[in-house]
Amino acid sequence: IPKCVAVIDCKRKDNNYPCKVLAGCGVVLKLIQAISIQNGYKDEDYLKYLDIVCIGTISDIVPLIDENRVIAKLGLMLINKTRNPGLACLINMAGFKEISSGSVSFGLAPRINACGRMGFEEEALKLFLTDSIEDAKSITTKLNDFNRQRQEIEKKIFEDAIKQIELKNMDKDPIIIVSGEDWHHG
Repeated sequence: IPKCVAVIDCKRKDNNYPCKVLAGCGVVLKLIQAISIQNGYKDEDYLKYLDIVCIGTISDIVPLIDENRVIAKLGLMLINKTRNPGLACLINMAGFKEISSGSVSFGLAPRINACGRMGFEEEALKLFLTDSIEDAKSITTKLNDFNRQRQEIEKKIFEDAIKQIELKNMDKDPIIIVSGEDWHHG
């Protein structure tokens, strides 16, 4: 552990916090909650971000138990009536009428993650921070494009991997490792 004022990590061996499986965004929420309580802020001042924390929690594929379950359940309620223009636009462009953990996992998360995988992670941040509907639409279009590009790249890599596997002698090589010089790092 580095010498510093604090190391916030729910997986530390000396951690006695009851929920040891919080996603990173859940840990950040707990830090914001502690700072808010210490400074006399109302719960609403930090809980208004629960929709975004919910998406991060579900996307991180942490077990939905303990506080993660509460974050997901309450966050899904907020997502379905979000006031965040970027998130609302992303939901609309993805074609969802109702948001569930499945639509987050298989609809919203891939679009959000795709921009990072393609090297444009700032776009997701811009989406969640914008107050402009027009900017939100523009950014969401970019996220959808990045997601399509990611899918095309993954399909090509998958096809290349299958070709490599088909060339292997399964009787001689019980373990198969495939790679490609031109495979996208994301």
